Amino acid sequence: MGRVRDRRKRSSELTTRPPSSPANLLIFAILSVLGVTAAAAAVMGSGFDDVTPHGQLLGDLQRVAQAQETHYAETGAFAGWVRTLQVEPSPGVRMTFVLGGGDAWEAVADHPAGLTCTQGGRAVGGVVKTDPPACFTTTR
Repeated sequence: MGRVRDRRKRSSELTTRPPSSPANLLIFAILSVLGVTAAAAAVMGSGFDDVTPHGQLLGDLQRVAQAQETHYAETGAFAGWVRTLQVEPSPGVRMTFVLGGGDAWEAVADHPAGLTCTQGGRAVGGVVKTDPPACFTTTR
């Protein structure tokens, strides 16, 4: 019996795929999505403030929602006034509470550029649930 010889010329012949194979395209698509997601997460977590009217209103409402959760955890009720939460809105933004106190709250933030956003929350069985913000443009 003789020696078994590998008839391949190169060791990579068995693993080479054409560039447009479905497996290569799938891997490329997954890596692309992960790259875009990582880039978006880096921008969101970078500490840069969004200075657009929309970004200012959403940031202000997010701070109010976090303050309301803390206030509810400490007192068992939501605050009825923005001053109680010690949240300072962005310059030019007017923040008011439509509903506050007890087990529910709703805040409205108005920007002079004609944009209004609202967000609220409630406590259900002692668990705080914050609604997503809703924004709309207003005409002056």
